Amino acid sequence: VYFGFAEAITLFGQGEVPEREVSTATVKPVTEVDGSVVKEFANSCEAIELAAKSLPDLRTTARYTHPWFGPFDAGGWYFMSAFHLRLHRKQIEAILKQMEH
Repeated sequence: VYFGFAEAITLFGQGEVPEREVSTATVKPVTEVDGSVVKEFANSCEAIELAAKSLPDLRTTARYTHPWFGPFDAGGWYFMSAFHLRLHRKQIEAILKQMEH
C-alpha cells in the first residue's frame, strides 16, 4: 500500500495521476508473511517520505480519487498515509493486547 502512496505523490508532482483505479479489494494484505515484511514496510514508509520531500508544494492540481473519501491532491494522500498507518497500528496493538490474555 505505501509504495502506492509514494508512487501517487510522485506522479502528482509531475501533473499526472496513477493509471489504475484505487480499490480496497486490490490492497488487502497477504496472509502468509515472514520477517522480510518488516524491511519492506520500512522501505515503503521511506519511499513516501522521499516522495513528499521531492515536491516543492504538496497542494498539487492533480487529484486522484480515494474509494471512500473522494479526490485528494498530493498533500491529501500524504496525510492519508499517516492516517492509514495510525489505523493499522491501533489494530495491531489491540491484537497484541488480546494475545496477552
